[in-house]
Amino acid sequence: MALHFNFYLFNKNKLLLKLLFCLLVFTIVTVLMTMKSIFKSPLSHFCLYQSYSNENWTVNGKHNIRTIYSSKKYMKKKYENIYKRNISNIKDKNNLLAVNKSVVNRHEKHRLKKISFNTSINLKKKEFHSLTKNNEFDLKLSTSNHYGSHTTLPWYLQPDKLENLNKNIVYENLKIPKAEKRIPVNIILIVSSAPSRIDRRFAIRQTWWKQCKSTSKISIKCVFLTDWKDPSSNSDNGNSVDLQLESDRYGDIHFQNLTGGYDFGKRFLYHMVWAIQNFKFDYFLRLDDDYFLCLERFLNEVPMPPKQLYHWGWVHCINELVRPEESIILLSNGLIERFLGQDPERMQCHRWADQMIGIWVNNIYLPGFQYKHDNRLHHDPPAMFIENFKTQKNICDRFIGIHGSYPKDMMTLWRNRGRRYYNKNKTLDDYSEYCMYNQYMNWDLFENEWHATPMLCKEDPSWGGTLGTLYHGRQGQIAQV
Repeated sequence: MALHFNFYLFNKNKLLLKLLFCLLVFTIVTVLMTMKSIFKSPLSHFCLYQSYSNENWTVNGKHNIRTIYSSKKYMKKKYENIYKRNISNIKDKNNLLAVNKSVVNRHEKHRLKKISFNTSINLKKKEFHSLTKNNEFDLKLSTSNHYGSHTTLPWYLQPDKLENLNKNIVYENLKIPKAEKRIPVNIILIVSSAPSRIDRRFAIRQTWWKQCKSTSKISIKCVFLTDWKDPSSNSDNGNSVDLQLESDRYGDIHFQNLTGGYDFGKRFLYHMVWAIQNFKFDYFLRLDDDYFLCLERFLNEVPMPPKQLYHWGWVHCINELVRPEESIILLSNGLIERFLGQDPERMQCHRWADQMIGIWVNNIYLPGFQYKHDNRLHHDPPAMFIENFKTQKNICDRFIGIHGSYPKDMMTLWRNRGRRYYNKNKTLDDYSEYCMYNQYMNWDLFENEWHATPMLCKEDPSWGGTLGTLYHGRQGQIAQV
């Protein structure tokens, strides 16, 4: 009778029946969602250790409780997101470095929380893509036994890596000590000169080198870099003795720890590392010793305040062969830091510096970066073969640099440099233009002596030539380098 009465009440009050049904559904959904959140991502409960083996990650706590150290909610979400994404499509290295920097800070700021598991959990190791197409961001997390978790970052991910260049195997091979106190300067100007080119260095000192003076607007340091030869050697015809006397007299020569030969890319790398180990600079200007430079005008036009990712010089604007000319090149400090901050395990070097830079620009993400080409730079043919340069007046009104200027031509250009009629309110950008082609270089398209296969810088590669090797320069004469 009571059962019949209850059934009657439910039929009469359909609203109550609906409410009870909704409550039941809500309860079931809540339970399911709770269970899903518990088992949704076991990765979030562990500090992961990424290795290159094919083993599985296993945590067994069935009888012996194993304590796993994990950072707080930020760390869990961060690493779960990193490993779920296809990182190979991420190109913004700045953001990646910022992520890791914040991760390290979190480790320092927060004590790690101990999480105990009584159940056995087996995690299969997943296949992950590298963070860039060059595997430029391999992340390795390691856990300590009982004292918490620590992050071991490779050199190229460390925030202070540029303060510790000699901890990088590539730069360790160059054996360039870091100065106790680096000299602050806006521009470090380096002229690369072979040991036997005493006549060229003398001509430069007698001409545009005189304009290497700091002003209230900008400071500059000018130096020659050349190879050192042992004075006790009998194979250099006394050149090393002359070099030492020249260095003592002028005080503007630094001897680089390199042998001669055709490894121009390695020389350029040495110049960048030497500059950053000895100076705090905004711009790095590197020239050949056969370049006449209107230095006074150049100093007036250098963009200030300094720019971060900046290049200026002559650009080879050839489809699929776009690259900067190495005989004169201006690079900002930020750009050099990007170049030197590459993963030493994958950093590539090349026989020719211009192709090496082209390879780096291909491989490194440089937002907004473009080569800047200045038509006021005369590149080819060498100035010594152009009669007009021997008689033309006011050279520095029309040009800012002339390649192929050998000692006699250097003196003539200096006499005809002209007065200061140029516009002092313009910068290098006002006279520069961009290449019409995509900023890409395919090294395999070069032929003859310009063709060389890139090699890993860490292997200290050489493309031929040893101490005292003879190199045929553009002057048409054999030069000992």
